[in-house]
Amino acid sequence: MIEVIQFPIRVSPAFVAALKRAGEGAQVEGIILEFSEDSPDPVDELQLLLTGDSLIDPLRETLRALETQPKPLVGLIHRQLDGLAFEVALACHQRFVSKSDATFRWSWSDLGLLPALGTGRRLSHLAGLEKAVQTLLFGASLSPETLSDQSRYIAASLSPVTEANFSRRRRR
Repeated sequence: MIEVIQFPIRVSPAFVAALKRAGEGAQVEGIILEFSEDSPDPVDELQLLLTGDSLIDPLRETLRALETQPKPLVGLIHRQLDGLAFEVALACHQRFVSKSDATFRWSWSDLGLLPALGTGRRLSHLAGLEKAVQTLLFGASLSPETLSDQSRYIAASLSPVTEANFSRRRRR
């Protein structure tokens, strides 16, 4: 079974628990993490980054466990990603982008905030140290192609048949 999990508008303990359950589930053969076109509220995200250690720490541990296991974790991205969504997407083994103009960026560099989920290490590995520094310290945007060979643009969104299969699995 493939588990499809939506990246939420507001990261919550339920989201972290769903990721952890999918990673530990013996029946789950792979995880698709879908980033819809809805963007999180920047004020909520900033508050979480500044005060959410009780949520950030378990999310960091869960992402680390997922990225180091053989079970595939795939990001299906339908928008530009920044902030926590960008951090979570980098933990995926593969990223598929449905929009040719999608970019990735760390939106909090202008406030002097560094990523909280291990993004510095992941990004320097995927894009190289120079691009990681430009992105995390100076707010530069990255295209999917910049992230090694592990991010791909897919020309069209999901076919109706595939979408129906994903929708059916989401309801389970």
